[in-house]
Amino acid sequence: MGPAAETEDTRASELAALIRVPVTILADALRRAGSSQALPSAQAQTLSQLSAGEPMSVSDLAGAQELAVSSMTEVVQRLERKGLVERAEDHDGDRRRVFVAITPEGLYRLRESIAARDSLVVKRLEGLEDHELELLARAAPLLWRLARLDPEIWPRIPGRPPRPRSRELP
Repeated sequence: MGPAAETEDTRASELAALIRVPVTILADALRRAGSSQALPSAQAQTLSQLSAGEPMSVSDLAGAQELAVSSMTEVVQRLERKGLVERAEDHDGDRRRVFVAITPEGLYRLRESIAARDSLVVKRLEGLEDHELELLARAAPLLWRLARLDPEIWPRIPGRPPRPRSRELP
């Protein structure tokens, strides 16, 4: 590794250390925001995915959120028990694939959850100066990239490459 690569690694490490704590604290605050309205993150992301249109398979939802299919199945079951999603017909008639659609109640709860989280961010932003707000606005595209999201297609998240299982690692 050459000096330029070492410098980039050092800069990235220093920046990671600088932003890790505030990003983590803000994420925790967003999770707790309006706890009576806000849904757990995995449930809110699932509803966001489903709010974009057509029903999705459990495996596609799992891939988009980098979860195991079994974990997404649990998320979907919780949402189903709350009446926020419902099973949908597979357009190809394959009974082995489970498709899920958002219900009107699910859409309502998603909007409540988003409003609760947005309210927290708005309150925090109100304490900033105009030039600080401009800096954040300019940094917003970078935050989307760090989250590996595309604001042009949100709330759909493209399928991500599968993570190697521990037994597949060298």
